[in-house]
Amino acid sequence: MSLFDVAVIGGGIAGAAAALTVAGAGRSVLVIGPEGEAGDRPGEFLSPAANALLAELGLADRIAAGPHRVANATYAAWAAPVLAQRNAITHTEGPGRVLDRRVFERALTAAVAEAGVPGWPSRWPAPSGTA
Repeated sequence: MSLFDVAVIGGGIAGAAAALTVAGAGRSVLVIGPEGEAGDRPGEFLSPAANALLAELGLADRIAAGPHRVANATYAAWAAPVLAQRNAITHTEGPGRVLDRRVFERALTAAVAEAGVPGWPSRWPAPSGTA
């Protein structure tokens, strides 16, 4: 059985970001997450604030390649009866993106696998001795 410095529970967006960060720091990491692919889920919009994180993780170009659309304005109603608009021109981080969630999660999964991070029993190959 292999020992790891860190185990990340969850193979979704946050789990992939955590695994890439830990692996980038030179630590061994195991991702433990569910099998299968994401279906339609809430959060099909990526905030402009995520642009800096994507760049730090080395994923900015991969995500910019598409098919995700740039969102120059967003409309949302949080605990209010009317929609509020936020325009990308007010964001120093640039525009947000309307995501194809499945493609986005596949890109994160591929980046984690390319970083050599094993997973169990998730989308990545199981480490030796765990299958």
